[in-house]
Amino acid sequence: MRPTPRRLRRGRGQGGVSLIEVLVGIVVMIPLTLASISGLMTAVDASDTTERQQRLELALSSATEDLKALPYLACGLPDQYDELYEQWLEPLTSELLPSEQLPVAEVVAVDYWSRTKDGFLDGCSGDDGAQRLTVQVEEDGDVLSGTIVTRDPAARVGAS
Repeated sequence: MRPTPRRLRRGRGQGGVSLIEVLVGIVVMIPLTLASISGLMTAVDASDTTERQQRLELALSSATEDLKALPYLACGLPDQYDELYEQWLEPLTSELLPSEQLPVAEVVAVDYWSRTKDGFLDGCSGDDGAQRLTVQVEEDGDVLSGTIVTRDPAARVGAS
């Protein structure tokens, strides 16, 4: 016995997906996709910010370590330290960092130790053997600063 078309239709069950089901699926997927893209963009921005911050921290750390190794300048001014640092840094940079340059640091302030005041002063009225250098690094509008203390090896800070 041959099945009739009416019997075939009943036996097959649901043969496809309706247009409304497809549209509902699209409407549900759009916000999920946009949320995923938004999260990915936020992660990329955070990664870029972290990379810039790490470059600044590396440059500041390198500069402060290098400045500690430079000769002590009695009543040294920020410009004098910058000049000495650049002279020392130029051959080192060309040898160690030929392709990628770190942001350049500069000394923006020098405070001088005063034994009589038992603290640092912003003017040099006599060098008692220690200086606090404020170092600043800037790249693409981002600024990071830190301080180091340099000591004159020939002076004994705190001696009477």
